[in-house]
Amino acid sequence: MIEHADLDFLRGDMPLSNESSNGFRSHTQPDALLTTPSTFVLLEAKRIRSNALQPLQLEREYVAAMTHAVRRLLVVLLFRGASRCGDSPGSGHLQVR
Repeated sequence: MIEHADLDFLRGDMPLSNESSNGFRSHTQPDALLTTPSTFVLLEAKRIRSNALQPLQLEREYVAAMTHAVRRLLVVLLFRGASRCGDSPGSGHLQVR
């Protein structure tokens, strides 16, 4: 049973760790966080483009999520867009009838 959950969209910078390295703290910017007392869920949404999915960014977000999850269950959700119904590559948009 969930008594309380926080959903935070576009929260800005989230540090990768609690410590700085040479005075520099590395950050990532997840699209959303869903947190409960027992769960830490990081949500990342990507468009369908060849360069939209950047493995290094996902790795950094996973490291940051591990740092902030502490003793909670950690979940990283990646949402990938789907092409719209009726799209035809090279032909523009087609009407769906």
